[in-house]
Order: sequence, then C-alpha cells, then structure tokens
Amino acid sequence: MTTLTLSGVSCGSCEARITRAVQALDAAASLRFSTDRRQVEIASRAGEAELIAAIRAQGYEAATADNSHV
Repeated sequence: MTTLTLSGVSCGSCEARITRAVQALDAAASLRFSTDRRQVEIASRAGEAELIAAIRAQGYEAATADNSHV
C-alpha cells in the first residue's frame, strides 16, 4: 500500500483521471481517496516513483505522504 499526498485534486473528475492513470500502469490497482487529508492510498504492483510520475503527468502534484503526525 502506497500513501501519497496530493494537491490540485478538487473533484470526482480529478479522482477519476488519477484512477485511470494509475490503472494504466496496473489494471488491478485500487485507490482510496481521502479528500479531507488530501491523500490517496493505492494498492498496486507499480512502484511509488511510477505512481507519482503517472499522477504528475495528469497535471496534479503527488508526493510521499508524511503520516508521522497520525
């Protein structure tokens, strides 16, 4: 499971674009968005760098989430 912090994601259409981009890397990937925390949890065989690159290619910023405050 990879957790990423997102910016620029403001609606369901944004989430759908990210989902399509990630599933283009791994069709079996599952995503769970947390809009209040601006994060997405991704279960995928794709690596973290690949996931971040796919999301950024869609025009959104993505980075490894810092969950140390949780």
